Amino acid sequence: MDGPRQAVSERCARIGLKLTDKRRELIELLDGMDAPFDMEQVWWTAHNRGQRVNRSTLHRLVVDLVAAGVLNEIGSIDRQRRFAPPLPVDVQVQTPEGRVPVDDATLAEMLARVAASSGLAVGRGRIVITVEP
Repeated sequence: MDGPRQAVSERCARIGLKLTDKRRELIELLDGMDAPFDMEQVWWTAHNRGQRVNRSTLHRLVVDLVAAGVLNEIGSIDRQRRFAPPLPVDVQVQTPEGRVPVDDATLAEMLARVAASSGLAVGRGRIVITVEP
């Protein structure tokens, strides 16, 4: 499912985000993670690779990347904060009055997973939910 996602480093470069060497190192680590990921997974991956990562530095980086639109925060039922580069999927709700775009990263992630489990690829596609009276 991660195929259509743009790498975190590519998204940072595209918007011209200035990065320190330490942040660049962490972003390279994020590029190698399966999305969505949580900060604990990132920290343990870094630790297992012998990289020294301060948890507060990692937290500040992820918060900054969310604020810059490089990452989305993905909600979950276990309330664990997870993050992922945005999926290039357009989600819309079709009502009798017309289509309404939905800007909800958690919903997009959930629908993309449902589609993938059904054998459908949604990379760079559109998911339309139809609401009937």
